[in-house]
Formats: sequence, C-alpha cells, structure tokens
Amino acid sequence: METPRDMISEDGHWRWDGRAWVPHTPPQQPYAGPGYGQPVYGQGYPQTPYGYVPQKPNHTVRNVLLVLAGVFILFFGGCVALVGLAANEVDNAIEDIQANDTMPGGADNPLEIRPGQAFSVYGFDYQPGWSVSVDQFGDVVIEDLKFENNRGEPDSLLADIRFLRNDEVLASLSCSSDQASIGQTVPVDCSGIDTVPADYDTITIQDAF
Repeated sequence: METPRDMISEDGHWRWDGRAWVPHTPPQQPYAGPGYGQPVYGQGYPQTPYGYVPQKPNHTVRNVLLVLAGVFILFFGGCVALVGLAANEVDNAIEDIQANDTMPGGADNPLEIRPGQAFSVYGFDYQPGWSVSVDQFGDVVIEDLKFENNRGEPDSLLADIRFLRNDEVLASLSCSSDQASIGQTVPVDCSGIDTVPADYDTITIQDAF
C-alpha cells in the first residue's frame, strides 16, 4: 500500500514527503487568551531585558563593619595588656615599699643612731660628723647631717628623728632633703618645736611613711 504524500505521523513529529519520513514541526496554535489560573503573558514572570548583566552584591558595609570590629578587638586587647602591665608595675612598687618599711630605718623599723657616727638607711649613706644642739629658743637642732644617695635612682628624704627614754618619745624632728642624684651628697634639714630632753637615752631615725 502506497503511503499518501504529506501524511503526518500520529505523534505529529514526522511527515511523509512521498519518498521518506522527514522531521515535521507542528504549527503553533493561535493565542486564545489566558485561561483560569494561567498567568497572562508578561505578568507573573518578569522578562530579562536583552543585554542585562546581573549586579554583584555590594559588600562595602559588611567590609567596613569587619574592619571596625577588628580595630576594636585590637584596641581592646591593647588596653587590657596595658592595664595588666600597669597593675603589675603597681604590685611591684607596693612590694618594694613594704620590703623597705621593714628594713633598718624604714617606717616600721626605727634605726638607733649616735651623734657624730655614720649610718645607712637602705642606700642613703649618712656621713659622720653630725651633732645635736639647741637653738636660741631651746629647740632641738640637728647640725651637719647629710647623706650620699646610693639607691640606684634619684630620691629625696622624708624622715623622723626621735629622742626617747625607755621607748617613750620625748621629742621629734621632721627631716627632709632636696632630691639627690645617684652618688650625690645633699644636706638634711631637720626642724621641730620640741625642746632638748635632758635625760634621753636613745636617738632613732625612720622614714616618715
């Protein structure tokens, strides 16, 4: 049986041209308008314009926030380190002061001294030849007292010299000096309003605080 020319296969994809089956494209159906529940052409499905290039997301704000966060972390970490270092230095200074307070001549350990004799208070080396006398008002006077600073750093003196009898304080003088450089010898100025006790048995020196 001869196959008629231009016969279309059942699936619509092949056509008999009289000699062989060739590919066939079915004609498009005319547009009948949107049906119920179907989107209208151009609505619901935005079309991409020709030549449109998608924009890369802008991370500028995110990057700025990350940089600021990094700076804050570094700053905060540096502050913590500085605070820790300062606290350590304060602790060391307090330990040094407490150790000095218990040394001979420290605030908690008065050192007995004798007129004319040399003595030392942790690095302040007092020279011999000093004396105790009375001024025109009858007040106690310490003359020619001076020290050489061998503490390893510039420092000045604030100390008390006391006259005692059987551990009872009879008179007290406040002594001070200018700041002495390392190895420098400076005079000590002592003043007070107490009269010279006639029956004292001990003279002591100790830091004022």
